[in-house]
Amino acid sequence: MTLKGYEFAPVTKFTATGYLTTIPTCLADRPGVVMLRANSLVVQVIAKPGDDCQWSQTERKGYWTLVLPFDSEPTDLDFIRVVVYGDGAIQQPDGTYHKKKGGGFTRSSDTTAGRVIRAKLGVGKSEADCLIGECHLIPWQRVCIPFAGEYPGDRQWNIGAPQYVYQPSCGPHTSWDAIIDHVGEALKMPPELQVIGIRSGGDYLRAWFACILRDPACRLPYLFLFGDENCGKSILWEAFSLLVTGGVVKADRALNSDFNGEIDGAILCVIEEKDVSGMNTLPRIKDAVTGLTLAVRRMHTDVYHVTNYTHWIQTANNSGACRIPIGDTRFVAIHVKALTSEVPKPELLERLKAEGPAIMHTLLNMTLPEPQGRLALPVIATDAKAGIQEENLDPLAHKIVDFMSSRIAWEGSAKELRDAVGGAPGNIAGLKSAVSGFASYLRENRIIVKFPKRQVDRRYIIKLRRVA
Repeated sequence: MTLKGYEFAPVTKFTATGYLTTIPTCLADRPGVVMLRANSLVVQVIAKPGDDCQWSQTERKGYWTLVLPFDSEPTDLDFIRVVVYGDGAIQQPDGTYHKKKGGGFTRSSDTTAGRVIRAKLGVGKSEADCLIGECHLIPWQRVCIPFAGEYPGDRQWNIGAPQYVYQPSCGPHTSWDAIIDHVGEALKMPPELQVIGIRSGGDYLRAWFACILRDPACRLPYLFLFGDENCGKSILWEAFSLLVTGGVVKADRALNSDFNGEIDGAILCVIEEKDVSGMNTLPRIKDAVTGLTLAVRRMHTDVYHVTNYTHWIQTANNSGACRIPIGDTRFVAIHVKALTSEVPKPELLERLKAEGPAIMHTLLNMTLPEPQGRLALPVIATDAKAGIQEENLDPLAHKIVDFMSSRIAWEGSAKELRDAVGGAPGNIAGLKSAVSGFASYLRENRIIVKFPKRQVDRRYIIKLRRVA
């Protein structure tokens, strides 16, 4: 027979989809063909004049046809993968991949994958298209789980996720220590860190990197490093990039653009020599530092959410490149001093690579503190941070502190306060918004501001009080 399908020899009955189907007596001596069509199993046998058969003859002229329900599982081809990504019920298409002859997969298209299927299985174009369609019914999900295996389970494909470059091995790492201790010199450790062996700024930075390598989903303080040109700021993150196969990205665009696809899969995001002190970037930084998930949007795609594995370092020549608000609990600001000696960079990189196994051993085995809040390491206060906060402070905060220095209490309207101190918003909403940005600074200076919930004699009365 020339029909497409599987031929069978003369039989009197067969089992399909759990039903015992009897072949009519008049057809029992004839061969037939069985094929899959959508969710049906189609059986066809050549018809002859005078057949006493209840099967249909409208399906194909000259044949008796029986159509049975058949809900088969999609065919899972081990050399073709349809891949999606993202969360929720509606996921984003990543592409169709086929396995190369030498091993590994390459991204192609449904058309190319169809040709691969035809070449490997010897089927026609329509059968190949059906098989690709079945692959779309059981897609793989692309994920990025740093330092995990390629196949975590549940048809997840952890392709391209960062991995360790070096196997840890005990030994000296003097070049690494020179860089880390120099950058962290200005940090002074609190007693709770000193008791577990984190006694210096260098130890704190080693612990910071150790947290990334051991628990990439943990949240860490945002490191802002500033100092003169060529003082050793950038080599800190460049050195760390030698320890992992990927996941270290330049991410300044992610803070200033509607598109941030580069941070999907990142474990270390670097802002280098860029000014991100604008007010619009601060909420994004806060969310990236402490949020457990990230909203990611690539060009020409919808927003999707991923686990937040990012950790952030910013380097700049001046302290004004980063805005740190009063009362902050996310930023660690470090002023990096000038180098006293310098090693040629190519030579330094070779030393760092040679000491890679040793620093990995230290980072993977050092004692880390138990997290006491949302961050895995505490935020360390520095004179540099206090200075930046002072520079970023609204001048109105200083005016209110000076105004209250000779008073115990004051009350009046927003316009009256504007006339008294100068430069304040003349309406209650504007003043309330401005004061919210430096309320903690006022509290540090023992000044309490109370805003009214209702009018008194058709006026909103604001109360300032200096406490002992």
